[in-house]
Amino acid sequence: HKSEFKMDFISPILAHMLLVFILMFLMGFSRVKALKEMKVKIPDIALGQPNWPEKTTQIANSFNNQFQMPILFYVLILLLLLTKGADPWQLGLAWAFVAMRYFHAIIHITHNKIRHRFYAYLVGNVILMSMFARFVITHSGLL
Repeated sequence: HKSEFKMDFISPILAHMLLVFILMFLMGFSRVKALKEMKVKIPDIALGQPNWPEKTTQIANSFNNQFQMPILFYVLILLLLLTKGADPWQLGLAWAFVAMRYFHAIIHITHNKIRHRFYAYLVGNVILMSMFARFVITHSGLL
């Protein structure tokens, strides 16, 4: 039963990894398409120059964004599992964080309205901070 709960706790990480792979493939397809349609030439991007079409850049930015705050999420999940701090509240918050990462990515690669994207980012980060706060409080003996 305990190992089943641990796997439940790994599931949000796997769901986020799926998002990363989806964005990676979308980015790759978008870049190949831009090259085939001659919207950009290889010498124009060979050293990482920002010459990709706007849509391709949006997808790449969303992909790169998955290696920022989610890294802290991965560390926290590892800490929760190692310290046996994984509980149903943390699991719910973990799924909420991942849901906000999907929501943020969808906004990022579609209409990219900054206000909407900011709120998705903010809510996700508040969820992550709540998870960290719960972890610290629980492990300091205050809860």
